Amino acid sequence: MEVGTLALHRFNGDEVYAVKYPTITASEEDGAVELLLYADTKVKPVRTLPDTAELEPQPNAEVCITLKTLDVSRLVGRRFSVPASWNDEKQDHVSCLYYCEHGDLNKNVVRFLERQGNKFLVHWTATTTDVNHYDGSKPDTKFELKAWFTFKNIHRWAGTEPDRRGA
Repeated sequence: MEVGTLALHRFNGDEVYAVKYPTITASEEDGAVELLLYADTKVKPVRTLPDTAELEPQPNAEVCITLKTLDVSRLVGRRFSVPASWNDEKQDHVSCLYYCEHGDLNKNVVRFLERQGNKFLVHWTATTTDVNHYDGSKPDTKFELKAWFTFKNIHRWAGTEPDRRGA
């Protein structure tokens, strides 16, 4: 099964990268559940652009979705929104794209499309400052990632693993 792709739709064309090891982990934080999606890319890009080819980027991205509760059996069909990279309540970033340096990912929309065991097909879109023009002189880049994410600790959240918090 092909894992997926990360595309950067820039002002001068599209950069495309093959995704490797996309993961989902869940944890409890301050009475809520945090769902962290992380994706890395392979060293060699599928398609690059002339202005960034010599940078030899290997982008990665992450987004943290805060939920009141988590029912993994109901993730497929759900759409989550993370409007801004910076979260005032947490006083921390909740999403970012690493290209040559960390950049904000804003207007995140994460859709869970399918499930096969502990793997979820996710379509994630966002916007970021252009990866080669950080001064705002170019339109924002549209980030798009579609990949099969492995939910690493799904058993805890699917009710198939004993709760060890009190152990």
